[in-house]
Amino acid sequence: MTVLLFRVTLRIDTEKHKQVALTDCAFDRVTPRWSECRLIGRTSTTKSITIELIPGESGAAPWPYPIVTLPGDLHQGDLLAVPCVGTVALHEVRPRPPVKTVLARTPRILELARTS
Repeated sequence: MTVLLFRVTLRIDTEKHKQVALTDCAFDRVTPRWSECRLIGRTSTTKSITIELIPGESGAAPWPYPIVTLPGDLHQGDLLAVPCVGTVALHEVRPRPPVKTVLARTPRILELARTS
């Protein structure tokens, strides 16, 4: 078993009372035990709430994102730990760089052939 350690990069509370935390790692190539996810590095005495964790790169994991129970005062910079099944390599959780797109030099105009 491996323990995945990651950081909250942004905490958002929506108008519909949904709590979301963006993280600095990807979850799509590991098998975390989300029920065991814990805040580490500081003590919190606030009531626990459910928070949706969104991976650090867009498209890193399919929806639905994991929902965990963590302290209500979770904020940017907090460290979380979750055990994962099996051995996990760093490249399996490190966000991949975004794909670079290249713009065309001139726009191309396509015309449809008319049939008589």
